[in-house]
Amino acid sequence: MRICLRTALMIGVACAFASGPAVGGEAPVVGTWRLVVFELHSASGELSEPFGPSPLGSLIYTADDRMSVHLVQPGRPAFAAEQFRKGSDEEVRAAFEGYFGYFGRYSLDLASGDTGAVTGFVTHHIEGCAFPNYIGTDRTRALRLEGNRLTLNTSQEVDGETVDWYRVVWER
Repeated sequence: MRICLRTALMIGVACAFASGPAVGGEAPVVGTWRLVVFELHSASGELSEPFGPSPLGSLIYTADDRMSVHLVQPGRPAFAAEQFRKGSDEEVRAAFEGYFGYFGRYSLDLASGDTGAVTGFVTHHIEGCAFPNYIGTDRTRALRLEGNRLTLNTSQEVDGETVDWYRVVWER
């Protein structure tokens, strides 16, 4: 299944929350994470996997508040030409729709949960992105860190309206 532009737009649906310090010293999210789940939950209740059932991805949070994320649909077709800028319109579109990534800074607003999980919000302050409209914007996700699993969700509601939202699960 290919990711469409609407999907790329909805990846960044954000809710506004103030950022604050991490819980207990170095941010618990620091490190490299591997993508294990990428789900789109439509406002009507349908579930889909825009990057397929076995998506590829990497999320990196550094101790100096930098971040980078890359999402890839496995099996994207190679270009006929061996040169980066020589793809046909179809090839370029398929490559773009099967990839999403950005980098920038991040801030956290976290709390320790009763179950030992860390919950709260992470805001990605985007400096560069495959989708140019995200550059210079902030994208906030609800965060839950339990053991070696980090779950990030986009907002399920915007201005009181139910919207498409994403559940993205990462593993160390």
